[in-house]
Amino acid sequence: MEASQTSECARSENSSYLSEYRISDRTDLQLSTQPVGRGGVYAPTRLKDSLSLIRMLENMNLSPDQEIFLTAADIAALYPSINIEDGLEAMRWFMKEHTNIPDNLQKLYLRLARFVLENNYVECRGLSEGCFFRQKIGTAMGTSFSVTYATIFMIWLETPIVNEFRQHILHYKRFLDDVFVVWSGSIPELCRFRRKFGAANPNIKLEWQGIPLETDATNPAKFDRYKHRG
Repeated sequence: MEASQTSECARSENSSYLSEYRISDRTDLQLSTQPVGRGGVYAPTRLKDSLSLIRMLENMNLSPDQEIFLTAADIAALYPSINIEDGLEAMRWFMKEHTNIPDNLQKLYLRLARFVLENNYVECRGLSEGCFFRQKIGTAMGTSFSVTYATIFMIWLETPIVNEFRQHILHYKRFLDDVFVVWSGSIPELCRFRRKFGAANPNIKLEWQGIPLETDATNPAKFDRYKHRG
């Protein structure tokens, strides 16, 4: 994507940087202490680390000869790809549905989040007169707020899709921008799940592994599979 499409040149004083990062820290503190935060327990899709994934697989209770499919996906460039309005809508949904934050504070946190998202500047020293660029899409990975913001966005995006295909999903887990799925349904349904997830938001692209190309969607030999034998 061309720089002219994602940023605009702007001047900024040091005080602007300090204000943005202080507000980012404050907003992150308030939201990350909610159940979905870094140490939270709310999101059933949240994966703490790779060891948690291994333990989950070891503890799976499968019937003899049960066939399952394993697949994973990487969410390409998640942080800089989240549309600001979509991200704020995700925050609004999350605070309403999954927190006890009062309405007046919800509005305040949305305003603070918008300020952080719309006031991230990057200095381009190679250009004359010390030009700065303002990020217009996504969130800066260097701010404390970005992890909590991206996590809330993905919960908002994935929840209706996971719920729709729940009968076929033995496990759906995500570590930030890495998705892991243990699937018990048919191959065509798995591909339909993948297509629906991929179309959920125009800015979010998933790079799947363990799943064939669309043209091979009904060819079982193209899939990574695991058959449990008791």
